[in-house]
Amino acid sequence: MTSTAPVTAACAPPAVLLPPAPLLGGPDLAVLRFALLPGTIADRLRRTGMTLEDAAGAADRACCLVGASTLAQAGALTALHRLLTAEQIGLAAPVPANLTTRRRQALTLMVGGLSTNRIAGRLGIHEASAIGLCREVARALGVNTAAHAGYAAVTTGAVPLSAIRPHLPALPLPTVLTHTDPRSPVVSTSPLALSVPATRPPEAAATVGTARAEVLLTDDRGRVLITAGPRPGDAELPGGPLLPHETPPAAAERHAKAATALAHLTPGRLLAIDWRPGTGATYTYDHPPLTGVQAAALTADDGRRGAPRLLAPAELLTRAPADAQRVLTTLRARVEGRTAELEHGRPRTPGVLDTHRILPRTVTTPAPWTPADYRYDGPATSVAGWLFLPSGLVVLHHDPVTGRSRLPGGPLAPGDADALDHALARTCATAVGVRPRDGVLIGHSGTEARLVATVSRLGPLIAGPCEPAVVRLLATPEQAVDLCENSITAAEVRDALESAAIATGLVRQPVTLVPATGMTW
Repeated sequence: MTSTAPVTAACAPPAVLLPPAPLLGGPDLAVLRFALLPGTIADRLRRTGMTLEDAAGAADRACCLVGASTLAQAGALTALHRLLTAEQIGLAAPVPANLTTRRRQALTLMVGGLSTNRIAGRLGIHEASAIGLCREVARALGVNTAAHAGYAAVTTGAVPLSAIRPHLPALPLPTVLTHTDPRSPVVSTSPLALSVPATRPPEAAATVGTARAEVLLTDDRGRVLITAGPRPGDAELPGGPLLPHETPPAAAERHAKAATALAHLTPGRLLAIDWRPGTGATYTYDHPPLTGVQAAALTADDGRRGAPRLLAPAELLTRAPADAQRVLTTLRARVEGRTAELEHGRPRTPGVLDTHRILPRTVTTPAPWTPADYRYDGPATSVAGWLFLPSGLVVLHHDPVTGRSRLPGGPLAPGDADALDHALARTCATAVGVRPRDGVLIGHSGTEARLVATVSRLGPLIAGPCEPAVVRLLATPEQAVDLCENSITAAEVRDALESAAIATGLVRQPVTLVPATGMTW
């Protein structure tokens, strides 16, 4: 009689699917504990002894430290690696719960790193129902937060450890193998089973453990070129595995030409290395922006299946979710002029742009630039400033709500048209805690007056109880062009540098976060 029982032991994934325990120091563990603790920010600051500056972006930093996609998965991995005890994260001793099948499905997807909207898609329910289901799971486990639910799921054995799949937020519907014959496996759909393919494609078997090389291609608007991946629904940068005795740049060039049918593609500097134990490293190289002719050739047959697509950075998370995290980190490394080191698609040492999820801009049509020595007839409605430090860096204002970065400033009040420097000082003091001095008008970007000023001190910021903390950045003028959304032209940058007597070509460097306590020099 043929057995149809699920073969769990034979189909269990190898241990390499689970990441090694991260080596975290005291500050890292404090950030992880702050993110997993329940309660208000003030209460968590008191219990961890951290400052508001140290705790900025703690949730994202905690996920990066343990290689998680969500806080629920971060809690599960924290328990798995025994990084913190239940008492340290404010969790009473977890008690095993007798979960219903539906709740166990939701818990398995939670610790698998899926957000509530993806859980809703997997279970075929509305997102509001998925949120309620996740809350029911937490209550059934005797906890109040998703992070604690993930922690309790591991410590009580509510879900198998094999369900924790870091760095794969866009998993296909989990499956398990059942056998009617040893030579003919049959795939059985089960929302709690492992995602194991019945057979490995021949091309995949030939490239396991092989390094991969690819090219980051963007057009003059900042959109990223994405090609079809090896499996249906996959999307990735143009690239592929290395041949024997082939260098990564040569492989990147070969694969990019094959994917795009463009003749003149020469990889530039190395932007990122992604270490994936068991599958080999991925090398990502830079390339100058594609010309208008090249971009038009790529999108001429956009309806063709598998044709390359040009996506804005903000579209990657929804239209290329499997590779979005790694591509966005690579884009940020390009802005900062550095080479990023990644593990399973996530930065090993996240920078400011990674921590705050700041995206490079996508150019549409910037407002026309009118220099100060040209006649400007329209009324100015707002003011913004190039606030230069003595080092040549400029201050940028990033809004965490809209996700956009811009030059500091604000709307004009009645009577400000005759005292733009005072209006700039007032709006900057309110928005970013900076009082610029010696403001000089250099022109108008649309209806916004642009001034150049110097700053000698960045004051402290105190966010309201219900307001997100303002993010202040220090960047080079060229980085400001890359980060500020549709608001800076090359002519404006030239006029600003000339007015401030700053030389062009300031070397790019990692973008610096201004602490909430301010800076002086």
